[in-house]
Amino acid sequence: MLGDAAIISSDVGGDPPYEKMKEVARICFRHWLKQSNVLFIIGGKSNNTDIIETLRAMADALREHFREHGPTPLYVILGRGGPNLVRGMSALRDTWRSSSILRHRACRQK
Repeated sequence: MLGDAAIISSDVGGDPPYEKMKEVARICFRHWLKQSNVLFIIGGKSNNTDIIETLRAMADALREHFREHGPTPLYVILGRGGPNLVRGMSALRDTWRSSSILRHRACRQK
């Protein structure tokens, strides 16, 4: 269904620091976002990872990418769980709101 429009992603375990997650997201966005129409941010419920750092880093990398290359119509699917999930979702929401062409759908794991 998505064909060649799906983004290539990375999986980082443990409790990665903000800087590492932002760099991983920046690299993925630089190489793949132009041809993508969906960004999946998925994973299991993380009991030991402060998910706000991951989501904030990805949101900042996305915001910077759009600032440098212009916004791209994009569906963002979020399926995560863990400490500070709501705060992390707020960081993504703020990025979505700053670009009116983004479309989003969020789901929260219990």
